[in-house]
Amino acid sequence: MTSRLPTPVGPVSDHIIDSLRRDAAPSTGVTPSHEGDPLDHDLHLGLYVLNELHYSGWDDVSDGLECDRDVAALRSELNDLFERSLRHALPGVHSDPREEVHRLLGLGGPSVSRHLRDVGTIEQVRESMILRTPYQSKEADPHTFAMPRFSGATKRVFTEIQSGEYGVGHRRSHAELFADALEGLGLDATPNAHIDACDGAALATSNLVTLGAMQRRLRGIVLGQLSLFEMDSVVPNQAMVDCCDRLELDASVRPFFHIHVMADTEHEQMVESAFLTDYPLIEPDQVDNMLLGMRAQSLIDHTIAAHAVPRWLRHRSALGDGAPERLAS
Repeated sequence: MTSRLPTPVGPVSDHIIDSLRRDAAPSTGVTPSHEGDPLDHDLHLGLYVLNELHYSGWDDVSDGLECDRDVAALRSELNDLFERSLRHALPGVHSDPREEVHRLLGLGGPSVSRHLRDVGTIEQVRESMILRTPYQSKEADPHTFAMPRFSGATKRVFTEIQSGEYGVGHRRSHAELFADALEGLGLDATPNAHIDACDGAALATSNLVTLGAMQRRLRGIVLGQLSLFEMDSVVPNQAMVDCCDRLELDASVRPFFHIHVMADTEHEQMVESAFLTDYPLIEPDQVDNMLLGMRAQSLIDHTIAAHAVPRWLRHRSALGDGAPERLAS
């Protein structure tokens, strides 16, 4: 299933979306609305639209444009902008990856899952799920592009984690469980159906993993991002299980969160051993990229929470301009 191209939000996304609507390749040389902001909405929407040609694609856009020379050139240009802005915003202080993950996990600030568990409404749960759609609707796919770039025990553990994400030995993959949860909340589960309601931070996780997965020199980004993602999963997802129970949500919503509590308890130990302890000894030149991946994911998560939770506390929507402004009842 595919969705229509989203609504542009600035010069980059406007140029890209207008070109693709005409089944033409966009040219290089466009500048995002807020150059230098690593989570700029215009940059991430444009990059996401181009990256999605690797995944679900778009209605009425030729699959042949995925590898078009001009598309590839613009995608590379925007990826370079994204990478440079991340490195500028997140200074590359070298540290031990294990220590850095635990430092990031200990940062304070608002928490989406705690808010939803304690006082959140059904409408706020729906909004939180919409903000997760760019990545969760294709959970594991961006990481899979990186698998051929590793070997030995690193690749073996990576493959084992991915097989769990894809539901090997189970009836449903995590992406399918996420679609079930969307439908249980009365939301459209078509990939990219809610992109107009997502800002740059909501789009950034998918773009971040794709950035690391599609360039061999940046492969450590994927392991760093995945390590933080897995180690920051059990507690928030248990909070969401409790939220489902408190709000008595449809039975199809709870399994998505519950499966992450069960699976990521094991995955947490696997990534700490294989990725954070062993891999830096195998490829020490990738440690800085690992640190960038985990720091970038932490920035994304904290930015989303810092925007959403205060708005919910004021009974306002946390969604972007492409969604109707409505009170969260």
